[in-house]
Amino acid sequence: MFIKNERGFTFIEAMLQLFIIIVFSGAILYSMQYLMKFTHAAYNKEETEFELFVQYFESYLYDLVSVTPTYDKRAVYLEQANAIVIFEQYGYLMRKRIDNKGHEPVLMRIENVQYTYNGEEVKVYVKFLNGLEKERSFYVPK
Repeated sequence: MFIKNERGFTFIEAMLQLFIIIVFSGAILYSMQYLMKFTHAAYNKEETEFELFVQYFESYLYDLVSVTPTYDKRAVYLEQANAIVIFEQYGYLMRKRIDNKGHEPVLMRIENVQYTYNGEEVKVYVKFLNGLEKERSFYVPK
């Protein structure tokens, strides 16, 4: 008959297991916090809408004749060869008009928008109603 050694755990074995549990629980907590931040950013409507607006706005920056922000910086006139495209704040949304006609909403739930142009780049600053602030610069080819 085989007799087992029934001494149990030693103090060093118990401390090693406790150390492993602490390390793994810390790693799990850190990865959960990272996942929560990523999930929040991925599902934030304003983040997604702003990135879509950036792609849309950039498509109008090619073959420009001139770029003119208004004096209050709440609108920008993009003069192309065949039309003038206006991006402006209208209430709590940003709209696009072509030759002062139409009304196409391009960004919603905004508190403030500012356009600046320094001869080489157009800078767009947007503050949303939830407090999120986004800014993007676009190089304007001549």
